[in-house]
Amino acid sequence: LPLALRDFLDILSILPGGASRAMVPALTNDDAEGLAQQCVERGLLRWDQMGTLVFRHELARQATLERLSPTTQRILHARMAAIFADMPASETDPSILAQHLHHAALSGSIASVLDLAPRAAAQAAMLGAHLQAATHLATALAHVAFASPPVAAQLYEDWAHETFLAGSVSSEETIRAYTVAISIWRSQGRIEKVGLNLCRLARLHWRLGETDKAVSYTEQAIRELEAHAPSNELALAYSTRSQFLMLQDQFDEAIFWGRNAMELADKLGQVETRIHALNNVGTSLAFSGQEGGEALLEQSLALALGYGFHDHASRAYTNLAESRMLVRDFSGADALMAEGITFCVQHDLDGAAHYLLGHHAELRLEQGRLHEAQMIAEGVMAKQGSPRVMLLPALSVLARVKMRFGMKDGLDLLAHALEEAEMTGEPQRIVPIRLAMMEAAWLRGVPDEARVHADALLS
Repeated sequence: LPLALRDFLDILSILPGGASRAMVPALTNDDAEGLAQQCVERGLLRWDQMGTLVFRHELARQATLERLSPTTQRILHARMAAIFADMPASETDPSILAQHLHHAALSGSIASVLDLAPRAAAQAAMLGAHLQAATHLATALAHVAFASPPVAAQLYEDWAHETFLAGSVSSEETIRAYTVAISIWRSQGRIEKVGLNLCRLARLHWRLGETDKAVSYTEQAIRELEAHAPSNELALAYSTRSQFLMLQDQFDEAIFWGRNAMELADKLGQVETRIHALNNVGTSLAFSGQEGGEALLEQSLALALGYGFHDHASRAYTNLAESRMLVRDFSGADALMAEGITFCVQHDLDGAAHYLLGHHAELRLEQGRLHEAQMIAEGVMAKQGSPRVMLLPALSVLARVKMRFGMKDGLDLLAHALEEAEMTGEPQRIVPIRLAMMEAAWLRGVPDEARVHADALLS
């Protein structure tokens, strides 16, 4: 091939997704469109259905790319980074910023990566691509040693939050990132950031079934934040305290602290914290048999969806569906769960999806549709790496279904479910398993065994 064609193919080879018609003229100072046409006529390139110029076959692109030296590849990536830098990073086209980051990283421009990665991650997170957001931040973390302390702390904080949402890495890695972020923020005197990350760390420990640690981190956040001027982080800490009280069935206290959080959030104009607290107060009212709980949960869901807070929306779907189950509105619960599960899957909220699927299995159990309940629960339990609490609803259902079917492993699974549930200390986890073990004892004709579980429940 003539040198001009070879150069044109070289730069196109570093674009895995090809080049749009609008981008082609920027690829070379020569007659780019003429070069593209010659490559198409020779059968090397083609225009796909989206109007993108791509290699005729991916193997041809790979062969062209592998022919280039590492130095040449870096030079070409730097050229592409410059091309993307001149394009508007439109919120409606997140691929521009993501591709800019991709080429900046492969060109070896550390400063560009540290600048672009947080922006690309924020854009991806806003669109619900939390797994992609975590990937962008990981690109920057590879160069975190070159970042200033505030930039490094923010990278660790954001990466931990996105991996918490997406469930894309082990909990230990996410805990480590939160811990590093807290340490750096503390060294910078940013106590409000310390408090925020303590609250987020608390939620992760709750998912792991480590309720004592979760409560301890929340109380630490409140102590440290109360020593300073009122802040949104303090309001969030109050709401997180409300959340854990609600999860322990301490509903009056949960309502008190949730309303405190809302009052402070409203003074500061912080709608996100209000959404979080509305959920806690609404759930506490609904499950304690008081008026107005569902209305607050519906408000929390509407606000979360309206403002694009995906995590808060997933919580609202779950708790609102559970409140419908409480009053035996099975059709209403079913519709909410289907909508919520779809929402979680679309927004990379894997842990929340598994949790809600477990409650969907519970709904089928309550309806007597045991085979469906078993199928859903087994699907959730097949997932690897999910935190303990996110799998507990499915485990509880699977144990009860197998016990009722008289399967050999039913009793062993019940015992395992009870052990897992008791680690959380939450009545909502423990009570169904104890009741199921009483039922199993009754079916087997051993009332003394049933009495042990009845006494445990009464206490």
